[in-house]
Amino acid sequence: KFKFFVSNNAKPSKVYARNKFSKKEFRIEENFSKSLHPSTNNFPIVKKINNKIKIYEGDIFVGSDLIIKDEVKIKKGTTFYLSEGSSVIFNNKVHAEGDMNSPIIFKEFEKDKKWGTIAIHGSKSRGSIFKNIIIDGGTGDTVNGINYFASLSIHSTEDIDFKNVVIKNNHEYDDMVHIINSKNLSFQELRLL
Repeated sequence: KFKFFVSNNAKPSKVYARNKFSKKEFRIEENFSKSLHPSTNNFPIVKKINNKIKIYEGDIFVGSDLIIKDEVKIKKGTTFYLSEGSSVIFNNKVHAEGDMNSPIIFKEFEKDKKWGTIAIHGSKSRGSIFKNIIIDGGTGDTVNGINYFASLSIHSTEDIDFKNVVIKNNHEYDDMVHIINSKNLSFQELRLL
């Protein structure tokens, strides 16, 4: 696409160009469209979305708020040790599937030092699974100006399955589970101790 800059409002009647490779000349037709249809050599450049899956396993030490924007897989037997006041915020899909003998645990790093929240937040977290999970010693938190009022906070999401989830030793906040603007959540064997 190009424009002519000429004086006295002159306008060329015909414009020709030459293909650098084939050396053939061709006439360029005037066209007022703002775009062209895709073709072999004319296609849109789209930023490739890299759907990385972040894997957590073993012992994970959380020293400050951990905000996870990638899709996540948490392997069975993984334990998150949260330092005082820290929280884990999942902004994408989570597949956390422990088993009865090797649950996934979120707990305090130091005895009697309460930590914040485990939050599942946003539409990208849709379809997450939390199975055989223990959340021990949380309370609530404010992270980036967003209030989370429970050990397990669920905001603006849908279609999440929770099975065999234990939440215990909650501090300060009244709620152990707090749900805002979410739908189609399934809870099987949720125990609040």
